[in-house]
Order: sequence, then C-alpha cells, then structure tokens
Amino acid sequence: MNHFICLEGIDGVGKTAVSQALAHLLPGTYYKSPGDPFAKIRNLFDDATVSPLTRFFFYRAAVQHDSDAIADHLKRGHVVVDRYIHTTIAYHVAMDPRVSTYASTAGLLLPNYTFLLTADEDTLRKRLGSRKDLTRFERNLEFQRRSQEQFLAQGHPVVDTTNTTSTEAARIILEQIQSSP
Repeated sequence: MNHFICLEGIDGVGKTAVSQALAHLLPGTYYKSPGDPFAKIRNLFDDATVSPLTRFFFYRAAVQHDSDAIADHLKRGHVVVDRYIHTTIAYHVAMDPRVSTYASTAGLLLPNYTFLLTADEDTLRKRLGSRKDLTRFERNLEFQRRSQEQFLAQGHPVVDTTNTTSTEAARIILEQIQSSP
C-alpha cells in the first residue's frame, strides 16, 4: 500500500527540505502544495486587501485540487506533501476565528500520516532571515505564534527540527511510520 504523508508547520520549520528528504528516503514523490494552476495565481489571494475568508476559500479549493492530484500520484507510489488542509485551517483560523465555521476535510483524500514540524524561535529567525522576499505572514511573528497554537491543537505527532538536518528529521519520521501499527 502506498502512503500519503503530510508535513505541516509554520514558516521556517523545514517542511520543504524535510519533505524532499523523506520522499527520497522512501522512495516516493514530493508534491508541492498548492499545485498548478493555483500556485500560479496564489499571489492574487495573498494580497493584504483580500479578506481571510476569501483567502481561505481559495486555498480550500486548491487543497481539493491537490487531493485529486495526490490520489493520481498514489497509484504509482508514496507521496509526501508539505502543507495540506491542516495548514489551510491553522493559518486561516489564526487570521480570523470565523474560518473555523467553514473548516472541513469533507471530500478530501486524507493523509495516512501527518506530522507537525516545529523549531525554536532562534532557529526560525535564522532560517527565515536567509530567505529573500519574506511574505507578510513570514515577517509577522505574532501570526506565526497563533498559527502554531492552531497546529498544536490539531494533535499531530511533533518532530522538532531545531537541531536536526532535513535528512535526520526525515529519518525520524520514517522510523515513526515504520513502527506504527
């Protein structure tokens, strides 16, 4: 059976690097969310003038599209995705609590395994500081803290990436998957 594995977390925890490392170790396919065509127009919805509810519905539609694409990839092997419905919900509830009224996984392919990546604030600052052109969300530490609270409330297993390489974190995740019933 092929597995759908999702890595979630706030900006700077290493989702992309760990997802790519895990896909390599499995081996499997790394899927970047949101996929096309949503990735091409997401900047229109990340604009500060767009309401959190409108932005949520855009990203929820993107996740629905990703769900279908991931299902196709699963026919050929394991799939590892960084960010999925859990990020869509956590980030948007952190923006506007009214989003929780509309937050649903109905109709989605759900991951076999979801892990929350975390890192301490110094590590996050260092990682984000090395990026070019931070988004308004990446620059907003209070928003990141509120999002982290939403992620923690979801109850997924936590992997701290503070003192690990992406490959080490991927191995920790792979060990947890292999030891699960």
